[in-house]
Amino acid sequence: MSKFRLIIILFVLIIHSFTYIILGQIDKNEFKSLDNLFLKALKNTEDSNFDTALFQLNQLYDIAEEQDAYRHLVLAKLNTGVLFYRINDSEEAINYYFKALDLAKKYKIEDLYNSIYNNLGIIYSENNEIEKALGNFEKALEISRKREENYRIGINLINIGNVKNEMNEYEAAIEYFTEARLIFKAENDINILAAIYNNFGNTYNEQDNQLKAKENYEKALELGADLDKFYFSSYLFNLGRTYYNLKEFDSAIVYLDKSLQLSIEVNHKENIIKAYTYLAKNYQEYGYVNKALLNYGKSNSWKDSLLAEKSQKWISEMQMKYEFGKKVKEVEFLTRRNKMSRIIWFLSISILLIAAFFMYNYMRNRNIKVKQRNEILRQEKELAKLETERAEAENRYLHEEITATEEINRVKEEKYKQEIEHKNRELTSKAMHVVNKNEILADINERLKIVDPDKALDTVKQLHEIKRIIKSNVNLDEDWEVFKLHFEEVHRDFFNHLNKDYPDLSQGDMRLCAYLVINLNSKEIAQIFNISPDSVRKRKQRLREKLDLPKEAELIDFLLQYS
Repeated sequence: MSKFRLIIILFVLIIHSFTYIILGQIDKNEFKSLDNLFLKALKNTEDSNFDTALFQLNQLYDIAEEQDAYRHLVLAKLNTGVLFYRINDSEEAINYYFKALDLAKKYKIEDLYNSIYNNLGIIYSENNEIEKALGNFEKALEISRKREENYRIGINLINIGNVKNEMNEYEAAIEYFTEARLIFKAENDINILAAIYNNFGNTYNEQDNQLKAKENYEKALELGADLDKFYFSSYLFNLGRTYYNLKEFDSAIVYLDKSLQLSIEVNHKENIIKAYTYLAKNYQEYGYVNKALLNYGKSNSWKDSLLAEKSQKWISEMQMKYEFGKKVKEVEFLTRRNKMSRIIWFLSISILLIAAFFMYNYMRNRNIKVKQRNEILRQEKELAKLETERAEAENRYLHEEITATEEINRVKEEKYKQEIEHKNRELTSKAMHVVNKNEILADINERLKIVDPDKALDTVKQLHEIKRIIKSNVNLDEDWEVFKLHFEEVHRDFFNHLNKDYPDLSQGDMRLCAYLVINLNSKEIAQIFNISPDSVRKRKQRLREKLDLPKEAELIDFLLQYS
């Protein structure tokens, strides 16, 4: 879902800007206490002070609830969802977005619907739940049109166009991008116009219309010359790749080299890997074997670096989520305890007032008798008993809360351990692919050592043989049996069980199943099989038919039952 990244980042910035505008409309001269608390929570979220931000958002919700400040109730839940999105906890983010949506509908705060639906669409698109993403983006667009908010309409159109592109509905995607382009031309927003032309290029590239793709990538470059270097490096790569597809290798090398240098400058590792790979392909077409090998080697080296970085980042995020989860429970516990303390304080004052009332009446009675004094003593004892029972009830409540919190933390810790173990298994499988490719490169290196420049005929033959090895192993694992052996160390008896239930599956079907289990996407599988992504999708469809899966069933979930 990398093509969503630019629009998602832009939309998050727009949400925050829009929030500040809303607050400005409420009180242009001076923020009230709720507004100040809300702004502090936003600032702490932006600064990654998540514990403090969560506490402030919970405090905002409690105060807003007491004051019937319905807009702040919705904003508290909505931005709590944003907070969980920032720490990559999609499940909790979606939960809070739906809470915000329920409150917004309950109190008819329609101007916040758009932000909520767009945030839901962004999370679903990142999690590859395309249908849900499309549904939420369409709801946001409907609201934007109703409110005649052109800027938001444009963002909604771009998001829907990207989803349509993922669904291979290219003509529909182009229509949405075209309408968005008209809006942002009128708005004179160069940043988003460059992104739209880049999206046009991606769509035409998917349709294999390289001339149209080239035309739009050039427009994106022209508009984006003064933009952030991170995005400009991607535009350069897209144009270089298009020249390669058009067999214009000189131009391809020029743009790919520019993209590489800029990507290294901004540490855009994904783009660095792609640039090295396509440079190698261009040099290979020219027959520059040494340059091709050098660039393939650098590509693999950066892949190793990126894999290690992502692994460490994922582990750090899991640890952060675990620690933050404990903080969340602590905040919830403190919030409940504060509420309980207020209730207990109210009851205590009430009891004392009642006692004072009785005492005052008894004091005013001029004819105090023994029976009345005994009654007073009895009531005082009853009050003491009530105080004791109240204290015992409070202690029991606190003990039960602590016990429940410890149990929840234990379950969470078990869940995180299982998730880490599962990810480690995936990393093991992917690491085996890297090892096999490195073995291929080592074999090529050994063959180069024995090339004798004095023997021209032998040299040509040997170089042709090396080119054949490179071509057949660019994106294909050389030794399937070795991969299969390592795969079954992680997923024991996967192939035996699958073959037992579905004996008609071919060797190619088995390989496709294995790549799906280790969570490779269609483009990565296409590179391994040396075919197009459309061919991969067709293979997956044929596999579903062989497995007799209903339309609503998830293919990967079904295969994981055998792992």
